[in-house]
Amino acid sequence: MRKYSQIIFKLLNSIFRVPICSEYIDTVSVSPLHQGKGIGKKLLTSAIATTKAENHKKIGLLVDFKNPNAKKLYLALGFKSVGKKQLGYSVYEHLQLKLYA
Repeated sequence: MRKYSQIIFKLLNSIFRVPICSEYIDTVSVSPLHQGKGIGKKLLTSAIATTKAENHKKIGLLVDFKNPNAKKLYLALGFKSVGKKQLGYSVYEHLQLKLYA
């Protein structure tokens, strides 16, 4: 089953042109009423800890250029910009966090 999952993952990455990463965060969203309270940071910190505990080498995500607050949070957690990616008609900044050298 894992072999088929890897094949599907590679196929999807080729279709959407998103670089293969050990783990990928698709969506993190906090209601505007609760932003700025550390909820997003706690969610991401937990995801990072879980991913690290599972011995993955890195985490990737895309951030909208129109969302500087999200990018600021990701950078504060150690994510680094590794380029830009287009999905559909939108262009996003691709960030990665290396968990192990």
